[in-house]
Amino acid sequence: MKLIFKVHINTDHEIELGHKVGFTIPSDVDAISLSANSNGFTQFTAAMRALYRDTKEFETSIKECKDFDTVIEARAESPTIILIPPTRGKTGKSQSFEYYATEIISLCNYRKRKILHFAHYGFINGDFQWMEIRRTMEVFLNPLIHTTLEKIYFEIDSRYFNEAFSICKDVAKMFRLIKPRFEKIDSPEFEYKTVRENDDGTSWAELVRKDA
Repeated sequence: MKLIFKVHINTDHEIELGHKVGFTIPSDVDAISLSANSNGFTQFTAAMRALYRDTKEFETSIKECKDFDTVIEARAESPTIILIPPTRGKTGKSQSFEYYATEIISLCNYRKRKILHFAHYGFINGDFQWMEIRRTMEVFLNPLIHTTLEKIYFEIDSRYFNEAFSICKDVAKMFRLIKPRFEKIDSPEFEYKTVRENDDGTSWAELVRKDA
């Protein structure tokens, strides 16, 4: 299996407000893993905009995911949408990182998915979740775990790529992986572009891809 770090550069405005807006999905992805959090400008709501889906259709799945602290398949057809409970770093009650990672793989196996977009860390608002990422990597890179996945896009906030890659290399060394298949790609960048100038001097700007 190949692990690809999908490095996302968030805008200064997003970082200042703590809001995630820009989001892209690689064209070959057939499963997406997201945190079950639709309150405000989150990874989940950003992903739904990219998929042109209404967040309201997932309200029941989000509630079940949180209430029962379990991994949920919120949408079966490709791309399969997988939800895990918000972990909220060291302060959250949900700390079963190995369980979540294993369940994600199990759902992908059941649906025979080959390419997963693991989109939990594209915007890190607060401390770097070292323990979460380490324990997740220990599942994803474990050579004894059966998986239909051929590729995982591990989305990571550009401010923390070096830390995440260091964890990845350390876990690979622990498992004595001879030729670990790691890559890095850059996510498309976003910028605010003025789309309308009003007569009263105000203007309207939208967040768009720089390559659009």
